[in-house]
Amino acid sequence: MNKAELRIPKLMAIESSDRDELSAYFSQRVSKVTVSPASQSNSVSMTAAVVPLGQAVAFEIAMPTGAHFRQAEDLDGVFVFLPTKGEKAVWKRGDREILCSAATGYVGPMLERDTTDCSGSWGHMALKISSEQMTRNLSHLLDRPVVAPLEFDPEIDLESKSAKALASMVRLALTSGDCETILSRSPVAAAQLSESMALLLLESFQHNYTEALSNNAYSLKPKHVKRAIDFMRAHAGQPLALQDIATAADVSVRALHYGFQKFVGESPFEHLRKIRLEAAYMDLMRTPDGASIAEIARKWGFPNPGRFAQLCKTCYGQSPSEIRNLKVGTTPRPGR
Repeated sequence: MNKAELRIPKLMAIESSDRDELSAYFSQRVSKVTVSPASQSNSVSMTAAVVPLGQAVAFEIAMPTGAHFRQAEDLDGVFVFLPTKGEKAVWKRGDREILCSAATGYVGPMLERDTTDCSGSWGHMALKISSEQMTRNLSHLLDRPVVAPLEFDPEIDLESKSAKALASMVRLALTSGDCETILSRSPVAAAQLSESMALLLLESFQHNYTEALSNNAYSLKPKHVKRAIDFMRAHAGQPLALQDIATAADVSVRALHYGFQKFVGESPFEHLRKIRLEAAYMDLMRTPDGASIAEIARKWGFPNPGRFAQLCKTCYGQSPSEIRNLKVGTTPRPGR
């Protein structure tokens, strides 16, 4: 992403009653989607601002005529929709419908065949944060690798303090003047804002790791154990000796072993293996047509394909090929 792209928000606008034209416009600029007017006699009119924030993107969308959207591909990341005007919109995933209104927003994935119906005038702010950023932050908060994909309770109470705080942060990201956003001159500040929004989502909104976060004892771990874990995460793709980890933690190998057994409940290398297995899992999910399973396994320190498959089966309840075929946002069967 170059500096110009960071400084100037992307603006989109269209008005048409032609479904093919509407679908092509959105598919080329946002994601593969089919779009149609809310009724046969109406056209779709829409304006939108799109602002990049590091690994996140903020949106502001206004549709005075309403529209029907059907997602044609899975999208990476967690999406948040915060209605700003209009009566209602309905997000539908399979048999479940989530009503968005002045009182209720949405948080979750956007998957193929999901539909959104805005029956009349509608507007909302939106936020998209990458799966990698959310998983990395969650792993740090938990102080352990993330096993099952993150799944939020999709309905947001817009009157809650957390939702109001998030809306204020998104509004700040979208605030502009003289054809550039407030944060446009500071990409570092923009990236930090996206980190803050990711942490707010994880700590203040309900999801399948909420209970684990409330029971997390990370703050009780001594500093040398925390330093060792941070070093492992930062260098998981590199060959690491126990002495390398102990040196980074500024303790002896013996003290490192003792600290992990007492405060983590496993050896440093057992914890490193979990971190590497999580990274391999994320690569399998993200690159279905990219590197081979064997290449991903070797990248994260698993040269034996059979052993790698056994570890995946034990931890995730799925073989590497089954993990690769999972859709983003689905949860593997729990392993041991």
